[in-house]
Amino acid sequence: MKQIWVTTILIWLLIVGILRVYPLSRGDKYFAKLQKWYWAVENSQWEKAKTMEKDLNKEDTAAFAKENENGELQRRLAQSKSKLNKTADDWAEISVILYKLGQYQESAEAAATAYEIDPIREDVSRLYFSSRAFLQNP
Repeated sequence: MKQIWVTTILIWLLIVGILRVYPLSRGDKYFAKLQKWYWAVENSQWEKAKTMEKDLNKEDTAAFAKENENGELQRRLAQSKSKLNKTADDWAEISVILYKLGQYQESAEAAATAYEIDPIREDVSRLYFSSRAFLQNP
């Protein structure tokens, strides 16, 4: 009797684990595909993103892709750099944009400046320490 209960519990745990890895819901599957596409776009893997794009709605991809194109990133970077009195938010944004453009050293310097301005904020601290770790282990 005890062996049946243990076996039943193990089977249920196995089923729950499988459903977490391979969701049955089409919405969950679509969301997972969209997240993979976001990652590819943010990392400038445009060929990979183009192949995944055929399975996604145009409305879900157009605005995000436009925001992460090199020309748009350059425009936002110039706009952020042109501000006179930059806050920690401004330096954090500059750091993120530089990272997306592949300028890792400059990104880390901008993150350090943001950290100097506001070392208490969790998001700025996370950005600063992750940029330092990335430079040490690229």
